[in-house]
Amino acid sequence: LNPNDCIITLEGFNTNIKYAVEELSWYICGTNNINYTEKIKKVWKKYSDDGETVNSAYGYYIFGNNHGLPNQWNFVIEKLTEDKDTRQAVININNPFHKINPKTKDFPCTLSLQYLIRDNKLHMIVNMRSNDIFYGFRNDVYCFSKIHLLLFAKLSLILTAVLLIP
Repeated sequence: LNPNDCIITLEGFNTNIKYAVEELSWYICGTNNINYTEKIKKVWKKYSDDGETVNSAYGYYIFGNNHGLPNQWNFVIEKLTEDKDTRQAVININNPFHKINPKTKDFPCTLSLQYLIRDNKLHMIVNMRSNDIFYGFRNDVYCFSKIHLLLFAKLSLILTAVLLIP
């Protein structure tokens, strides 16, 4: 898999790779605070209800300890490590928490990410309720593809270590 395949390059519709890398870094950090960098703050301030956080900082739900819930990234790794045929390796982005404030400026477009190992290949299914094709889509493709590759690398290390232990 060529990691560059996750960059949308159509005439007049290219991914801003510098921003996409910064957004991915913000996601991996596991926070929903828009003050992560000036560039993140500039883009996300208009979506913030409180001037500090946003509801669709996907890394908060994937890598963080959102609203006291268990870390979903670790959950997916555990599930796939325990049973490579599991259908339970799901990360929920859209949570009941989001229904508390229906007048928010920022309701997550992504519902969930599901990971499956089939024929010894790691697959990812992204469920969306909506997607902004002109801006969000390009960053989502980049970030979710890179997160997919990150999970593949993590699982490869774990599964290789398990196979090497007598």
